[in-house]
Amino acid sequence: MEAPLVSEASVEPSEVNMVHSHLQVPLLFLFSQPHTVALDRVTAQTLAWRLRGQVGLVLIHRESPDVKIPLEYNAAYRLPGEGSEVKYLILNNLEEVIDLFRDESTPEEEEEDDDNWATLDVLDDEVAESVYRDRGQSLDMDAVTELTADTFHSTVAESDYTVVLFYVKWDAVSMAFMQSYIEVSESLEDADVSDVELAVLDCGEWTDVCSAQKIRSFPTVRLYRPQEPSQPYQGMLGTESVNRFIMLSRLVSPVLLSSPDEVTSFLEGDLYQRHAAIAPVTVLGLFSSTADAGVPVFKEAAKALRGETMVGLFADRQAEIWAVEYSVTLPAILVSRGPTGQTEAHSLNLCMPDQLVTHIQRALLDTFVSLFVSQVDRNSIPQK
Repeated sequence: MEAPLVSEASVEPSEVNMVHSHLQVPLLFLFSQPHTVALDRVTAQTLAWRLRGQVGLVLIHRESPDVKIPLEYNAAYRLPGEGSEVKYLILNNLEEVIDLFRDESTPEEEEEDDDNWATLDVLDDEVAESVYRDRGQSLDMDAVTELTADTFHSTVAESDYTVVLFYVKWDAVSMAFMQSYIEVSESLEDADVSDVELAVLDCGEWTDVCSAQKIRSFPTVRLYRPQEPSQPYQGMLGTESVNRFIMLSRLVSPVLLSSPDEVTSFLEGDLYQRHAAIAPVTVLGLFSSTADAGVPVFKEAAKALRGETMVGLFADRQAEIWAVEYSVTLPAILVSRGPTGQTEAHSLNLCMPDQLVTHIQRALLDTFVSLFVSQVDRNSIPQK
């Protein structure tokens, strides 16, 4: 069931705490008199329908001793953000209220425009470019499934993989990323990927779902599998990055290898080449036996790393071959860049899965940094 269109309170606006607050949605307050409360409720409901999904609306009862608002004001609003002040207004008709939140050319917004674009400096370049290029353009939503409170759980339960973009319409980055997200859906369709459902959910409208899913920022992307916890996407907000995350998430992790030949195939052979486009760097766990106490820990870590890289597991006495070659003691991991790249070896001090995930992520990060530095070094050599 979705959040009510209108909430009622008997406290000062600054004391109101609603689900809309953590969803970063503006709040509009209307002040009610005892003798006009029925009419005020109708007015509030009408406004709430007009501003559905954009604003949280609260009817404040003036008769409460806790409400000490000057009588000349009949409305107030509070913008999203911690410490945002309540601003009081005198509004004469409903259209003034609608314009307050929908007019895109108000002087206050024009003054803030440069500041808003400046915040894009800390965002991914691809998203910043999209925000500027695609502002004001309508989106073709036919390529994705628009979820509601009634369809969210059934959709997640029925699909092998459901990727959900949680967004709010007033957020420029959400709407710019929406275009990239739609392009991901189209690319999956072109690749005949049929087991992935791409969906979106408007947290300004379906606040109860987003609250239950603990969505704290926008845009947020999560991948859902039946009977499993959701998996957050933490990469760049671009078509290629999201597509790679989805394709990697569909792979078994870890890939169980049973012979030295399969290990070679995983590191640099057919198995590597098959997925090199989405997983140029792979991670192989080496253990002396499937009975090793660290194997379950590694499997849990590999599961958590789905979508980031391709992870393999070889648990056999013959793992000593690679341990000797790379001068490490088992258990260990190999971080490989395929047949033409370097392979780094790291001995493992296994403890908890989340600590192992962090260890592997650091190893991957070091690999990507060395890749970048080596490219810079080569490119900076003067050409004769």
